[in-house]
Amino acid sequence: MKTIKINDITFRDIFQNIDSRDLDKKKLLSVMEDYSGLKYDSLEILGGSSFEKILGTNLDMNPFQVSSFIKSIVPSIPLQALIGARNLIGPEIYNNSIIKKFIKESIKNGISIFRVYDSLNDLENFKFTVSEILSNGARCQGTVIFDDLRDPGYYPDIAKELIGMGCSSICIKDAESTMIPGKAAELFSLLSKHINVPVYFSASNLRGLQTLNYFEAAVNGCNGFDLSFLPSSYNDLTPTVFSFLLSLKGSNISYKVDYKKITELGELIKKNIYPHIKLDLFSTRFILDHTNKNLLPKWLITEINNQLVEINEIESLDHVLEEVSRIKNEIGNPSLSTPVGQIVGSQAVLNSVISDNRWEILSDEIKKLIWGYYGKLPRKINKDILNKMEPFMEEKRDKGPLEIKDIYKECSKELEKLTSEEGDILSYCFFPEKTTQYLEDKSKGSNGKKQKT
Repeated sequence: MKTIKINDITFRDIFQNIDSRDLDKKKLLSVMEDYSGLKYDSLEILGGSSFEKILGTNLDMNPFQVSSFIKSIVPSIPLQALIGARNLIGPEIYNNSIIKKFIKESIKNGISIFRVYDSLNDLENFKFTVSEILSNGARCQGTVIFDDLRDPGYYPDIAKELIGMGCSSICIKDAESTMIPGKAAELFSLLSKHINVPVYFSASNLRGLQTLNYFEAAVNGCNGFDLSFLPSSYNDLTPTVFSFLLSLKGSNISYKVDYKKITELGELIKKNIYPHIKLDLFSTRFILDHTNKNLLPKWLITEINNQLVEINEIESLDHVLEEVSRIKNEIGNPSLSTPVGQIVGSQAVLNSVISDNRWEILSDEIKKLIWGYYGKLPRKINKDILNKMEPFMEEKRDKGPLEIKDIYKECSKELEKLTSEEGDILSYCFFPEKTTQYLEDKSKGSNGKKQKT
């Protein structure tokens, strides 16, 4: 009988989806201690927006320290971080020196598995980061962003390249929830025939199909899955552990975890965490009132919504979401994973709300995306867009490759009155305002605690 592996992302979901001001050590401990008896294969605690969100909590720890804290309470389960190959956990591309420091600091604080992805699936972007992870004695899971326009044969080919770099497992990440059950069956059947390392499947539940997709993947060769104790019905999250394990009943697929212990921990999480889950945009009203919501990742819609609130243009939300899809198509249909999603979203606001005409103003980031700074776009770019880019392409040819600066020393100097901790400095490299606020609050002690408003 086949036994599947489970990567639990509940902690990452908690950091991302409950009001940060409601999270303190007491609440975290209320669920952490019961994890020790569970035979999970890994706990993914950093990734997505969780790193940034931790800085706004009442935990009084930077994200690396939170990792160390979780490891001290749950030593039996390997801890995992989801990182971009060159953008790590931030929105920018970072210098190799920052990548080195980030990996070393993460490993020092309990991370032993890195799930590495690139929003453009550009293999060149993986090479340095994967080699650095391996040279520091950690495991690397090479991640391929699912693209429903790709031929199925694309995935075994790119997986073999990642395995050749040293990745000990592969993950297919359905970042935009475009997978359907028939494709899941075909894809994982093909992968199981052509590669000889474990294959994982990670997906959000934007279209309500992911438990069925997971089941089809499991019976067709997939070895491991992302699951969470937080219910996907709240925020279109990863499928819940309960529904997926229930779907396996009566099949020839088993799992190592004790379902009774899962249920008991689920009740604790329901009591201590559920009341604080933010519904934000994904309430019934939003689903009924807005047309485009299930075409884009939830985090991206939230980010665009926040931008429009700031400029008092919230009534333009649907128009901007449509513009995101239009831009995506015009520049080669890249995945909207970080950092591409942020870049396309910001350009959509420029095209729809700020400018009188589409593409009248081009952000620096969209220019860099189109000329290849972030990696190779997957398909041809619309000729009209290339014509608008021509003056900037001439500028690029004159200046040569863009330099990626090592900002660590500069960040360290800016923080010298607040901290000398490497984890704090690295946090500042990624999120300077949030880190400064965190450090100032921490220095004030209990009187500086963030309060709910």
